[in-house]
Amino acid sequence: MTEGKEYELLVSTVPPIGTGMITAPITLAVGNTNLQPVQVQVYAVERQPLMVSPSQLLLPAGALRAEMRPNVSIRMQTTNNLALSEAGINIPGVKVELKELQPGRLYALTPVFPAGFELPTGQRVEVSVKSNHPRYPVIRVPVVQSRPVVHRPAPVVTHRPTVARTNPVPTSPRAR
Repeated sequence: MTEGKEYELLVSTVPPIGTGMITAPITLAVGNTNLQPVQVQVYAVERQPLMVSPSQLLLPAGALRAEMRPNVSIRMQTTNNLALSEAGINIPGVKVELKELQPGRLYALTPVFPAGFELPTGQRVEVSVKSNHPRYPVIRVPVVQSRPVVHRPAPVVTHRPTVARTNPVPTSPRAR
């Protein structure tokens, strides 16, 4: 920094700032009356303490042809340690594995869907795990299944035969 020519502006937030991006203009007065005030636009985004990815699991349509093991990543994004326990799913026949990949920071939650598995119609299915985080005592990840693609036959189009004219079209005398 150069005295009287270069300055540093330090901006900080006081949590919580809410969800989404927050913007605010800052206007700085300058000592020289020949110069306009300096305007700075600042942005802030409050990072969620937990990141769960993906936010839902999507199974292919119909009965599974082979065992399927989709992974859900759960990451702690603050300085606190995260402890997860009691992983499960609210439907019989599916096992759920929980692995701590980085102690207190990163976990893999893996439901094991057996070959032949298909979601029951109308039932809400979700993988869940208990957490020591006060805002997220239970983390839930919905499981949905794609709808089967219905192939409809193309419409049948019939063509009418062209009828030839039996009477010639008279031409004007100028056209001859």
